[in-house]
Amino acid sequence: MHVISHVIAVAFIIFAAEGFSATIAKITTGPQPRLELLMSRSEARDFKPGDKAKLIIDKQEFSGTVKTVRRQKVMIAITSGKNKVARLRKGVLARVTNKESKPDRRKTVARASRKKSKKNPYKLSYTARGSERERLDNSISLDLEGGLAGGPSQIVPATGVTLGAFVSHNTVMEFNYIRGGANVGEDETIPGQLELQKLVDTEAASLRFKNFFGNSFYTNTGIGARRTTLTAYPLGVAETVVIEDGPVYSKTQADAVFEFAIGNKWEISFFNIGIDWVGLMAPLSKIRLPNGGNNLDESPQEGLQAIVEANNFQSNSDFDLSELDKEPEATFTSKIYIGFSF
Repeated sequence: MHVISHVIAVAFIIFAAEGFSATIAKITTGPQPRLELLMSRSEARDFKPGDKAKLIIDKQEFSGTVKTVRRQKVMIAITSGKNKVARLRKGVLARVTNKESKPDRRKTVARASRKKSKKNPYKLSYTARGSERERLDNSISLDLEGGLAGGPSQIVPATGVTLGAFVSHNTVMEFNYIRGGANVGEDETIPGQLELQKLVDTEAASLRFKNFFGNSFYTNTGIGARRTTLTAYPLGVAETVVIEDGPVYSKTQADAVFEFAIGNKWEISFFNIGIDWVGLMAPLSKIRLPNGGNNLDESPQEGLQAIVEANNFQSNSDFDLSELDKEPEATFTSKIYIGFSF
């Protein structure tokens, strides 16, 4: 929780700046660090030597003075944030403004391509697709989700919420909470006389990193904790069967899990919609619970035997309840979500 609160606090002090988008083409460190930025010619023409400039790079703020302007390249001597220049990398996106520049309402993003040439070692595309453009200025996201979770034997509908803090425009640190439940079937405990209705309730919380590749495709990786409660209620096959209200079996199991998913997320202004096409929640280790996770004072065999005696069923007390005591298994998920980013 300390890590999550720290991330949220940092996210709230991050702000988005209007201005021109550029790519770092050259980094000069030392007592007087400089950054050479590559942008479109029309944007470079708005800068001239002596201008005071402000830069936002990976959510960090820098200030400096424009030294030279040559076609698409603007050289800026950094005056504030000098100690952070050495940690920057070429090809990283930068938001840059000066007193004379007008806000770029299209939020055009310049992206470095892997295709290089002698003429232009940082061949750029100034038509980056919409979702990547929108992420450049985002600090926080909040999403509501719904979908399905299950293994080979059962499918459970689930809903949840995700809070995200942008580490960079292509990396989001997320806290996710999801919960679901369903009737997962009936077992005939005493043929023709008694059945057990099984209900499952599950919830999970996880901390994960969402990494974007290009416009909208992402992978999501993290760790978390999962809790699953299985409850069994007796049901009489015939109407004459007498059964007291309440379950005969209720057990909770908890485990640490590894989470992975692939999907797409699209951003339109402040709104976003996304899909986890397929995800996996795999158990890592079991978490011990008080009383072994049992939620009832009596054993399920004792509860079933009382029903047998009350109804004079012809049955022994050797009930097969092995299906109820299975360990939590790997869960596959698929979900859709909608929310806001700002």
